This record gives sequence, structure tokens and C-alpha cells, in this order.
Amino acid sequence: MLVNAGERDELICILSLIYFWTTGEKLSGLGQITNITAPTGQDCKKWNLNNKEPSSLFKLSDQELTLTAMLHGVRKAPLRCKADIVVNNKHGISLKSHRKANPAIVNHTTRYGWEQACKHMHTEIFPLDEAIEKYWNLRESEMISEDVKNQDPISPFRDYKEYIVPLIEYFLFYGSGIGLSQAPAHTVLSFTDPTTPDTWRLLKPTEVVGEAWPHLIFSMRSKGMPPSFPEMRGSDSFKKASIEKWTKNGKGNIEGRCTCVVQIEMSSRNFKKLSTKWASLTYGKAFDLVSRKNYGPSVKILKKLLLTHLKSLNNKCMDDCKWIKNATCPTYSLYICRP
Repeated sequence: MLVNAGERDELICILSLIYFWTTGEKLSGLGQITNITAPTGQDCKKWNLNNKEPSSLFKLSDQELTLTAMLHGVRKAPLRCKADIVVNNKHGISLKSHRKANPAIVNHTTRYGWEQACKHMHTEIFPLDEAIEKYWNLRESEMISEDVKNQDPISPFRDYKEYIVPLIEYFLFYGSGIGLSQAPAHTVLSFTDPTTPDTWRLLKPTEVVGEAWPHLIFSMRSKGMPPSFPEMRGSDSFKKASIEKWTKNGKGNIEGRCTCVVQIEMSSRNFKKLSTKWASLTYGKAFDLVSRKNYGPSVKILKKLLLTHLKSLNNKCMDDCKWIKNATCPTYSLYICRP
């Protein structure tokens, strides 16, 4: 059974590739398709749904779609494979749907898993430890929520781009927290409609990671924790010391929020950068501190940030501040009134 809309879109996209292979249509970035194989090496079969087109796949139930894919030699790629499909024996392609939910780059991976990425990319994990520590400090002070977007000015990860980008590249193309992939990806096929090539973009490692960086969302969640944690007995016991470094204690019990999740924000949205002009904050002047709907920190968090800043300036006029929502633009402006 398919777990989410992203998995449905991946199967529909692969079946669409099979359709265009069968009809002989040339695709941008791929050219003429001569064969399609599963990442584990099995050959896929040509389109056998008579005169139906790929758009008909949207009407199928999960069970019907899975069966249709199997009849074409298509199955969900194993966890150890970064490529979802291989085209012309050379294009290992990782599929990323932007049609509904934000596609994940890293799924619930413990610190030990990130250490494997560091090992293969020949770097250290300590800068990421610093970013995670800053994340928890901001979480505990309620200045950020569980998910933090890289476009958020107070994101604890945005200043670590040079260090984190190679790790994101690893998880996108080369491997997982378990180790190197049995079938690495060479390109990412990003799409908003799995049946329409006009919405498809083929991106190489150097292109996709840099382009995705401003749209990344980082989260620390409890899902994906080893079932035996915190005991970690037997063959996994050596991972305990590493995993504990990202784990927080709460109310006497271990909170299992120590797996890191990284998603790409849906590319169809256009976001306006936040304005944080702390230096220009003075009496009687407008100060733009902004919260977009579905974007950035909440107004509650922004107010807390501002209050902290005003206290540092010994500003006593918080009771006279007025929050005014602009009716024509989804922003909030704070007007500091004279006491």
C-alpha cells in the first residue's frame, strides 16, 4: 500500500516515462528513451494500457495503481537505492514531487546516520552539532517551532550552508544514514505534475542543492528513533553515545526528538524575504517585522523577539505599540508610539 501522495506521484511519473518511451517522444534532458530499468536492474515493460494516456492514472486507487505499476515491471525502489528509476542505462533518477506535500530529502535520520554522510563526504559533524544545539535553544525559548525554514532570519542552520550543502548532496544522490546507495542517483527529476513533461526539471547535484538551499525546512522529530532507545543493547549499543547528543530530556523522561528531517519547500510558492531592521528601530518610526501566512515565525514569536530587543534598549513603550495588519499585503507592521 502506498503511504502518501508523493509515492503515488513517483509511480505515476515512472509510468509516464514508460508511456513516452513507448510512443517514442523525445524528452528534454533525456532525449529518446531506449530502455527503462528498475534501480535493482530489472527491465521495465512498455505501456500496455491500450489507448489510455498517463492522466488516466490519477483516477486509480492506491491498490490499482500499485498493480498497474507491477504489470509494467515497476515497484517502489528499496530503501538502499537513491535512484527511483534508471533511463537509458545511464540516468539514475531520483523523483521529487512538488504537487502536494513538501518532498523530503532526509527522512528521520539520527545523528549516527548523519555521521555516515560526513564520513563519505570527508567532513566533520561538529558544525552540525552546533546548529542542532542552537535549534534546541531556540525551541526551548519558543522562538521557533518544530519546523524551521531556511528563509527564516533566525534559522539556526542558514549560517552553515558551506558545511551542510555537501551533506544534503549526499542524501539526495549518494546514500542514506545506513550507508552508500546500491543505486546512486545522477539527477533529480523535480515536477509539479507527474504526467506532464512541461512541468519537469532535471537537475544535477551542483544545481539542485544550491537551488534548494533557500527553500529547505529543518525539523527535529521523535519518529525514526531506534525501538530500543535509550537502552540500545546488542549490536546497536555503539550508536547510543552519538544518538544521545541530539536528544533532549523532558519531565524526567527521554524525549525522542533526535532524528533530523530536511524537506524542500514547494517550489510553486513565491516568498518575500523577512525584514528585520533592528538597527533602525527608534521612537515614532515604523518598524517592519513580518510574518507571512504559512511562512516564517508566527506573530507570537515575532512579538517575543521584539519585546526582548526593546528590553535590551530599555524601551518602556511596549504598551503603546500597535500591531496593524496590512489589508493589501500579508505582512504585519509594528508602529512604535511615543510614550
